[in-house]
This record gives sequence, C-alpha cells and structure tokens, in this order.
Amino acid sequence: MGRGLGRIQKRILELLRSEEREWVGLNTLIVKTYHPLQLDRKEAEKRGYWDWSFTDVERKTTWRSVKALERRGLVCTRIRDIDEGRIGHSFGGLRRWMEVKILNKG
Repeated sequence: MGRGLGRIQKRILELLRSEEREWVGLNTLIVKTYHPLQLDRKEAEKRGYWDWSFTDVERKTTWRSVKALERRGLVCTRIRDIDEGRIGHSFGGLRRWMEVKILNKG
C-alpha cells in the first residue's frame, strides 16, 4: 500500500478546503472531482438544468478515497436520513446520503 495521498484524495481535500459549507454531500464531491463544468452556472443556464450525472466507477472511486481519508483521520463522514435534512422530500427515491467534513481546514 502506498504511503502518500492519491490524485483523487488530494483533489477531494482541495475541494473540501475551498468549500464554504462545513458538510459536503458525496454526490457534490463526485461531480466536482470528475466533471466540474457540469456545475458551472453558465453551462447550466445554457442546458436548462443542472447535470448531476456520473458513472458508477466514479462513485466507487470517490467513496473509497473518502473512506481512506477517514482512516487517516483527515475527514469525517456521516450518513444523513431524509427526515433529518432540510429538504423534507426525496429526489428520485433518495432516502439517505453521505456527507463529508474536513477535520483540519488549515
């Protein structure tokens, strides 16, 4: 096993440090890591919708990277239920999601 951080792990830490919110959803991390232009306001207005699509491989890779960072003590995660969230209803049957927080912003 390697001793240093991987490319995806470094990108996740960079995104978490630059994020204004304390907790960031895993889906947001996936899209910002692999497809940052999908969340660009001008691109979304041109398309007429926000594109949250990503592949299963990208999801698994990001999830594994977050778990590796959690084992190293750099981030912490929590599972949110739809009942505790601010949304109040589900999108496409989504009932639970993972959120990530960086432990040391400095």
